[in-house]
Amino acid sequence: MTISDKAISYGDARYGRSCQNCNLSVIHLARGLLCGLYDLPTSSAKCCGTWCGEKQEPVDEVEQGVLF
Repeated sequence: MTISDKAISYGDARYGRSCQNCNLSVIHLARGLLCGLYDLPTSSAKCCGTWCGEKQEPVDEVEQGVLF
């Protein structure tokens, strides 16, 4: 297995989506926050393309009486 096989393309965290909130992340005492899928170090302000358990942003529902 090469490094390119295990590389993660990290992006910035979005609403409810970060490595800290992912249920695949693992906190290792010596190495810090790790991606449990790829066993590579990460940070709480990042997320990857294979992130697990995304939260949806709340949507305001409008009642029909309010529209008229």
